[in-house]
Amino acid sequence: MDKRIEDLRAAELSDRDRNFADSLLDQYERTGGLSDKQWYWVVKLAGKSNGGTEQLGDCKVIFDLLTRARAHLKWPKIVFHRDGRTVQMKMAGERSRYAGKVLLTDGRPFGSNEWYGYIEPNGVWVQPSRGVPGDVQVLVKELAADPVKAAADYGHLTGQCCFCNLPLTDARSTTVGYGPVCAGHFGLPWGKQEVTDEDHG
Repeated sequence: MDKRIEDLRAAELSDRDRNFADSLLDQYERTGGLSDKQWYWVVKLAGKSNGGTEQLGDCKVIFDLLTRARAHLKWPKIVFHRDGRTVQMKMAGERSRYAGKVLLTDGRPFGSNEWYGYIEPNGVWVQPSRGVPGDVQVLVKELAADPVKAAADYGHLTGQCCFCNLPLTDARSTTVGYGPVCAGHFGLPWGKQEVTDEDHG
């Protein structure tokens, strides 16, 4: 069973929230699935028993990608634009209160940006207590589940690399969905060829 459903079953909730949670659980059992908006509420309600934050695991792949790239780049980041929404993931600076963690925002300057939480080194995505829009959750989870596919799909859709935000110009990069230099920095395959650190040392 989906861990999000298990977390919702175990959550300690008020009577009002428990009634809503039970309705979502009932629909999941009857239909075997929920809409993106309903999944958003599943996660949000389950998070109410976590002391004001919502924790979603399985994002260690994203943390590891950015950690690997930091050996080559001072400020590595991953940026997706989809349906008018921007999601930016980058390592926090050493002076940040979140040093050593991956920050998730909409990419705007600090103070005017939208905050989507942070990813711990163990891969737990800690969300703000108000939650995160369902489409953001879906996008981040897609990247965490299969970074090669998510980056390639983004490149094919936009013609840009999600790692450096530059246009894809040569035929092979357009086919792969991201370029060979970024593949080397983030430790991803470039087509059938595995690009190593030594290739772009």
